[in-house]
Amino acid sequence: MTKSNFISTATPLAVQIAGQPVVAAPKKFSTGSVGYFLNGKIDVRLPDGTTVKLQVSASLTAIGSKEWTE
Repeated sequence: MTKSNFISTATPLAVQIAGQPVVAAPKKFSTGSVGYFLNGKIDVRLPDGTTVKLQVSASLTAIGSKEWTE
């Protein structure tokens, strides 16, 4: 696998957090690794019935991809 092959063939991942959809998009990170990144906002209901808005972000890095050729 190469970094450019990953970026050109990887498709977005549908992820659910607290039952709400968020999309992780393929990304080349500034570190040189590749993987997926997601960023979004979700509403979460607390046990007392209060709803809070949360900002979520995550990076999913392909293990060893930093060493892949471009």
